[in-house]
Amino acid sequence: MIRIVINTIAISLLLASLLVLTPHASARPWQAGFLIYGKVSLPNGQPASQVIVKINSLTGLDRQTQTDDQGSYQFTSVPGGRYKLQATSPTDKSLASDMVEADTGRTLGNRVQVHLYMRAASSNSKETRKPGVLSVAEAAQRVPKDARKSYEHGLKLKEERKFEQALASFDHAIGIYPEYFQAHAARGDVNISGGKIDLAFQDFDCALKFNQEYVAALRGAGFCKLQQQQLNEAARYFVRALDVDPNDANSHLFLGITLIGLSQSALAKEALHQALKIDAEAVMSAHIHLADVYARDRQYKAAADELRTYLKARPNAPNAARLKAMEADLRAHVQPSPK
Repeated sequence: MIRIVINTIAISLLLASLLVLTPHASARPWQAGFLIYGKVSLPNGQPASQVIVKINSLTGLDRQTQTDDQGSYQFTSVPGGRYKLQATSPTDKSLASDMVEADTGRTLGNRVQVHLYMRAASSNSKETRKPGVLSVAEAAQRVPKDARKSYEHGLKLKEERKFEQALASFDHAIGIYPEYFQAHAARGDVNISGGKIDLAFQDFDCALKFNQEYVAALRGAGFCKLQQQQLNEAARYFVRALDVDPNDANSHLFLGITLIGLSQSALAKEALHQALKIDAEAVMSAHIHLADVYARDRQYKAAADELRTYLKARPNAPNAARLKAMEADLRAHVQPSPK
C-alpha cells in the first residue's frame, strides 16, 4: 500500500442516530419541545466526561452543557428545527468533534439521540509510521521460530485462497505462541472470507488485547461491526485505526461506507476522497460508494461521473454491466442546462 504523509484534519466523528420512541408520541399536546441527548466518546472509546457540548441553529438558539461522568449530556425543551452540535474539551484544546446536524423533523417522538465522537484536532503530533518500521509491541515480541514459520506459511496459503489450510497454520502458530496478535488478526481475515463474522470478531478482539494499536485488528473489528450493522461501533474502530495510521486507505474506505449508513454524507465523502487520495488503485470501489452518496443528494451527474471513473479503471469488473446501466439511468435524470 502506498503511504503518503498527509495533513489529516479531524474527522472527529459526529454520528447521529435518531431514536423513535412511539408512533403516537408526536400527538401529545403537553410536550414542551424536544429532548436532544446522547453520549460523547473519547478517541479510545471511553466516555468523555466534563466536556462541553454546544448546540446552535440559524434561528438564534445557542446553548451549551457539560457531560457527566458517563459522558452523557442532554438539552431539554428544544424547539422543533434543525440544529448543529459539537463537543470540545475545556482541558485539551486538541480534542474536538466535527459538527453534526440534528433534525427534529426526522423523529416521530420528541426525543432525538445524537452521539458525538472526539478525535485529536491534528494528527501531526503523531509521527507517521514508515513502511518497515516496527511498533513497540512488535519489537517487544519474542516469537518462537516454529510459530513464525507457521504464521508465514499461513499468510502464503491465505494469498493462494487455501483458507482451510491457512486456518490450520494460524491455529498452530497461536497454539505455540498465544500472544501472537498478528496471527489472531490474520485468522480473523480468513474467517471473514468464509463468512464467519462472529468468529472473525473474536479473533480481532483477541489480537487487540495483546496490542491495542494493531491497525489490521482495529480495521477488521470495525469491518465485522459494519457487516453486523452495528454502525456506531464500527465507526469507533475505524477512527481508532486512523488515529494510529492516518494513511490506511482501507480504514478510510470502510469509515466512508459506515458514514453513509449513518446518513452523514458530507463526512462520508471526505473519508472516501481521502481513501482515494492515499491509494486509489487499492480502494477503487470508493467511486461506487461516492456515486451512492451523490445519487442520494440528487447530484445525478456527479454520481454518473463516479461510476464512469470506476468503469474506466475496472472495465472487466463482474458488476460492470450493472454499473453501466446505473450510469445510463443516472445520466437520464440529469436536467439539461438552461440555454
